[in-house]
Amino acid sequence: MVPPSLARLEDLAMNLWWSWDSGAAQLFASIDPYRFEKVRHNPVALLRDTEPSRWAELEADAAFHVRLAEVVKRFEAYVRGTGWCGEEVPALAGRRIGYLSMEFGLHESLRLYSGGLGVLAGDHLRSASDLGVPLVAVGLLYHEGYFRQLLEDGLQIEAYPRNRWERLPLRQCLDAAGERRVITVPMGDREVAARIWRLDVGRVHLYLLDTDFEQNTPEDREITDHLYGGDARLRIRQELLLGLGAPRALDALQVPVDSWHLNEGHCAFVVLELLSRELARGTAFDDALVRVRSRCVFTTHTPVEAGHDRFPWALADEHLGPWRTQLGLPK
Repeated sequence: MVPPSLARLEDLAMNLWWSWDSGAAQLFASIDPYRFEKVRHNPVALLRDTEPSRWAELEADAAFHVRLAEVVKRFEAYVRGTGWCGEEVPALAGRRIGYLSMEFGLHESLRLYSGGLGVLAGDHLRSASDLGVPLVAVGLLYHEGYFRQLLEDGLQIEAYPRNRWERLPLRQCLDAAGERRVITVPMGDREVAARIWRLDVGRVHLYLLDTDFEQNTPEDREITDHLYGGDARLRIRQELLLGLGAPRALDALQVPVDSWHLNEGHCAFVVLELLSRELARGTAFDDALVRVRSRCVFTTHTPVEAGHDRFPWALADEHLGPWRTQLGLPK
């Protein structure tokens, strides 16, 4: 357990700002270089695993206290600042961009990504934080993430170690009564529940949806097991969870969004949620399309056919049939 005199280490570990501040990273590494490597440079796990004898040494180390104070001062100045955007683009004050992606490559200890698309999304969040862009992100919280590659006799072995949330910089979102925030997302003729977790990336909040809890059926609990795993049925459910769930999660957290950035087609179903809301307000269908289109920006990372999902009509109709009726669309 971290001693009270060094408690600010916990605050630093719970925000990924430390990962791009060399002084903060070096501070954590100095606690126990071997263990820091062993836990894949994960300061939350490092703090949990450090021996009491080592904490006693650090408590008595005046130089360590000075370094900690310097890093904390730099961190607090950073999170309180407005960045370039706040200074140069004041018109964005009070507005917010919702950024959606199926994966986020933020740190090696957070297995929420597989490759370039996730790294791009992670860089978006870090850059938005540095620049002070008013952005909030939503993704999925995978319990096993993307596979970890092992080699044995020249052959690849795919390992899926379970993530342990208590050893990662995650906070479960709770309501005023201390109960967990839960949203529901329609999938065909049923509703799937999702918990909401928060990951702090400097000044930016990334909210992650998770279906693996007792409110769901065993089948639906598997929706957030793997990144890019399973068959087409699982993939369409993951994309529905992200696209339909993102606005609902931010509503539950009272985080208004003015425009949406869709990072690849995995989150395209968000337009159905936005369109249904416009129609519910009495907007004519054609006008609703114009309004939704004006609020959405789409970027693609993999502009080849193999990089995009195609779902059989029967599978799409099974999961989206009620939306066709709700939006008044022909079959």
